Amino acid sequence: MLEKPGKLDVTDRLTIRAHSYYSFRILQPITGLEEIAAWCGFHHEQLDGGGYPYGIDHADIPLEARIVAVADVFSALTEDRPYRAGLSQAAVTELLSEMVATGRLDAKVVACLCGDYDGINAVRRAAQEQAEAGYDEFTRNLRALDLSWAKESHLSWTQRLKEAVHGGATTPSQSLLSPERCALGQWVAGEGFAHYGHLPQFRELERPHRELHRNAEQIVRHLASGQRDEAARCSERIDALSGELVQLLDRIGTASGQMPAQRG
Repeated sequence: MLEKPGKLDVTDRLTIRAHSYYSFRILQPITGLEEIAAWCGFHHEQLDGGGYPYGIDHADIPLEARIVAVADVFSALTEDRPYRAGLSQAAVTELLSEMVATGRLDAKVVACLCGDYDGINAVRRAAQEQAEAGYDEFTRNLRALDLSWAKESHLSWTQRLKEAVHGGATTPSQSLLSPERCALGQWVAGEGFAHYGHLPQFRELERPHRELHRNAEQIVRHLASGQRDEAARCSERIDALSGELVQLLDRIGTASGQMPAQRG
């Protein structure tokens, strides 16, 4: 939601407002983190009692939570967002002063920030760049796992089909014979498309995937009629099509900046 290019709707705002409540509920039971839980849980409380999630007044808001509150507002105003660039120093200090005057932020904490604005802003910028780099790496790793899952699911399906030809397993159900219903097909239509649909390598998946399933349907028909030799002949095409799909998945990983997912 923080990356949403437009304004947040009511549901978005309610979801975001819940983060301080859940932060407190998650951290508070952990021995040694009770104070930190309060800092996280109360940083959207206001000195005038108009904050959330608990609506407590200034006497119950610890100094550390007040510092986090000012830092949170400062970061939100100064950093670039999808819908606007970071504000100027003059605009930021004016807004902070207004929030002090209306009882939302602690005056002493804001004064400390404004007294070393450039230094604190430099620290904020460096921390933001570090966080963005960490988030990008985390996202790449998730997508690599996503590709690994797609590959392993496909290989498992293919192995099951081959074992059925040689009498070592039951044939896949009719629903899994559909290119839209197998694990790879569902991934292609969902997470795969969301992450990689813009890549030409992703669009190349459709032809070998559908051809593989047409071949699988022929194999199942032959097995159902007792024509195991015919099924075995059809299965010779399975390895080539499966290999083509695996190569395409690796190329998708390379094109998206990932190392090809290794088979476990």
